[in-house]
Amino acid sequence: MMRHDQLHASLIPILRHTLALAPLPRAGLALDLACGPGLKTPLLIEACGPGVRLLGVDIDRIAIRAATTDYRPRDRRQEADLLLSLVSRSEPSSFVVGRSSFVGVVGDAQALPLRDGCCTAAFCIAALSLFADRLAALRDLHRALAPGGLALLVVGIQAWAQIIQWPADLAACLVTAYAQALAAGLAPLPATPDLGGELADLLLQAGFTAPLIRAFWLDRPPTTDHQPPANDQRPPENRNSELRTPNSELRTQDSPLAAELPLLPWPALRSLLAPRLPSTELARCDELAADPQIELGTLALVAQAHAA
Repeated sequence: MMRHDQLHASLIPILRHTLALAPLPRAGLALDLACGPGLKTPLLIEACGPGVRLLGVDIDRIAIRAATTDYRPRDRRQEADLLLSLVSRSEPSSFVVGRSSFVGVVGDAQALPLRDGCCTAAFCIAALSLFADRLAALRDLHRALAPGGLALLVVGIQAWAQIIQWPADLAACLVTAYAQALAAGLAPLPATPDLGGELADLLLQAGFTAPLIRAFWLDRPPTTDHQPPANDQRPPENRNSELRTPNSELRTQDSPLAAELPLLPWPALRSLLAPRLPSTELARCDELAADPQIELGTLALVAQAHAA
């Protein structure tokens, strides 16, 4: 089982990747539910941009004060007016005012001290499992979102999962091809129902529409040391040359996509990537995918849904 600091470190590149693809608002208020001491606050502020105010809510007053330590108000009257317009069911002493990009409020996730529909987006990172009633928390999160508002959640789990142990050279090819497909505007592939089904059902029950659940392997992505087949006659320096990219990060085992690939069913992945893979690599993938493994691992489920 991962320690909290290890989990946090593993989640950061996955969260950064997800935020880069998400249809984030460029104005309004974004909620960071159960923000804790604000470890992810700078990343969320950066992803949303200067037109979005981030509001952190946490039941722990000490954590809220820690989250706002580095943020100082420019105009206290303006900050107070903003809080009064957005926040309800909360005593003034629960406000911890930050600068123009961040405000902290002490509050319960199952009874948010926020007015209906005041948020254009909401984040809940590695906290949903801490709530006594997850469905109640999601329903209140939905209430605080404006119609069409984005909810992005990250949930850490331990689960038995069917994986494909891609060899390192093929994993690099698949990561590059998948990154190219996403950059071209194709939608990410969802996790299999056995991994993402429960979270998707919770979101639907809470009133959200069309949840997309992705799964990422948080332990070291499993690979094998298989070598290219003996009948591959190309010189080593020419193999996979079609898929080389100047961004070397896309080809390392530390890429979020490398952590997702072992969990994706090959038929769906093949359909998405076939136009971008040479026939020799496709044939190798077909052979390896015929023998998936079952392993216990620490996973991150990343959910994206919209308020009805």
